Amino acid sequence: MKKKKTIRNILIAVVALVVIAAVIFLSIAFQKDGHGMNMFQRAKTAASVDGIKVNMIEYALTFDMLLSNNSITASSLSDDQLKMYQESAAKQALMIDIYAREAKALGLNLTDEEKQACKESAQEQIDSIAESYTQSLISNGNYSKAALNKQLASYYNQLGLNQSQYYNYVKERVEATYYQSKLSAYYEQNGSGFTEEEILEYYHNSVAETMDGYSEGMYSLYTQFYAMGYSTPMLFVPEGFIYVDFVELSKDTEEEINEILAKLESGEMTFEELMESEDNKDLYKGTLQGPYAIGEQDYSYVCGEEDFFTKAAALEIGEIDSIIVPVTGTAEEGQEAPITGYTGYLFRRAEGTMCENGDSGVIKIDWYDGMRESVIDALREKQWLGNTVINDGVYAYKGVS
Repeated sequence: MKKKKTIRNILIAVVALVVIAAVIFLSIAFQKDGHGMNMFQRAKTAASVDGIKVNMIEYALTFDMLLSNNSITASSLSDDQLKMYQESAAKQALMIDIYAREAKALGLNLTDEEKQACKESAQEQIDSIAESYTQSLISNGNYSKAALNKQLASYYNQLGLNQSQYYNYVKERVEATYYQSKLSAYYEQNGSGFTEEEILEYYHNSVAETMDGYSEGMYSLYTQFYAMGYSTPMLFVPEGFIYVDFVELSKDTEEEINEILAKLESGEMTFEELMESEDNKDLYKGTLQGPYAIGEQDYSYVCGEEDFFTKAAALEIGEIDSIIVPVTGTAEEGQEAPITGYTGYLFRRAEGTMCENGDSGVIKIDWYDGMRESVIDALREKQWLGNTVINDGVYAYKGVS
C-alpha cells in the first residue's frame, strides 16, 4: 500500500513538473520581442520562392535595416511606398539563400578560408555586442558576469533571436556576400546569360513606365538625387528640352567673372578648358556626362535663375551667354543685406548626344555608368524572384516602434 502511494506521489510530481514546464514554455513562447512578435509569429513564413522560404523574424530584421539605412520611418511613408519597402525587404531576405543556391549550382563553393572568415566575422559581431554591454556596466560600476548575461539575454530577446541564432543569421549574410561576389565574377567572365534584345527590351519597358508617369520638375528632381548618390537619373529626355554646357563661378567681384568671359570671347580660353578648371564650382561637375538637358519648367538642377532657360533657348549652337547674380550676407537690423560676392552662371548652347534618336526620347543604355549592369541585375532578379509569394504578415509588420 505504501509502495502504491509512493508511485502515485511520483506520478503526481512528474505531472506537476510537466505542467510547470509547459506553463513556463508557453509564457516564453508568447512573450513578444522588440518587433512585437512572439515565438510562433516569428516562425511563420513571410515569403517564399521556388522552395526557398524566409520567416517573419528574418524579414523583420531586413525591413528594419532597410528603413534605417535610408534614414526613414514607416510612418513617414505613403501606403504605396510602405508596400514597396515591405516587398523589397522580403525579397532581399530571400536573396540570401538564392545567392548560395545559384552559386553552388555553378560549382562556386566557398573555400575553407572563406568559410572561416565568415565564422570569424559573425563571432566578431557577437563579441562586439558583448564588449559594448561590458563597457557600459563597467562605466556604471555594475559589472558582473551575471549582470552581463542578463543584459545580453534581454538584448537577444528583444531582437527575436538567441545568441546562437543571431550568430548563424550574421554568418549566412556574410556568406551571401561571398557568393554574390563569386556570381558577379562568373557572369563577368562568361557573359550575363541574357541576349542584347532581352536587355534592351527590359530597359525600354522600364523607361516607358517612367515616361507615362512624368510630370514637370521630375527631371530636375531625379538629376539632383542621382548627383547625390540616392537614385538613378531620369532615363529619357522629354520633348522640348534643349542642351547646354554649363559652368558655375564664384568670385568676390563681378569684374573677375567678366574677365573670364572676355577670355572666352577672345579665344584665350576655351569653354572646355573652363569646364575642367578649378574655377568651375558646378555641383554636378564630373557626375553627369555630356551637355545638360534642360526644359522650360525643368532646369533648377543646373541654374535656378528665372530667365536661364529663355536666354539659353535664344542661343545658336556654340553661342555663349551668362547670368551674374550677387550673393548677399546677413543683414543687420534696419540695413540692407551686404553683398559678399558674385555667382556667375556661364552656359553654351550644345547639341544633345545622350538620346538614342535625336534630342529627346530614351537615353542610350550605356550613357550612364552602370546602367546596363543595373538592367541585367533587374532581369536576373526577375528570373530568380518572379514566382515570389509574399504572405499577409509582411504587410502587417511596419517596423519597430
